[in-house]
Amino acid sequence: MSHTSNGTYTVRFRSSLGSVGAGVIELEDLTVKGGDSAFIFSGKFQEQGDTLVGKVSVRQHSGYGMSIFGPLSSFVLELKGQLVSGRGVFSGYVSGKPNLKVTVELQRANLVAAE
Repeated sequence: MSHTSNGTYTVRFRSSLGSVGAGVIELEDLTVKGGDSAFIFSGKFQEQGDTLVGKVSVRQHSGYGMSIFGPLSSFVLELKGQLVSGRGVFSGYVSGKPNLKVTVELQRANLVAAE
């Protein structure tokens, strides 16, 4: 993947339990950092052909809000998907709990310059 995929993305996620959430990530050289109002995300991806495969650690940073998987406050997601022209769709599951599935959609953010 070229550096043209680097940037800020909005993310929407849905669990197999029906819960949904949204946040923001920064993607730089296949490294992901970001979060939402209750959780911090960080991880690394590798290219496998046209597919990106990686792991993202998710950790609660505040005392409020539950994860899309209920009471889990710290877990690792194993994800696989594609990112093309500023949009991406990934699917995966919680490491060690393959029945807890997730779908993640990314959209490159249109940032506004500070004045």
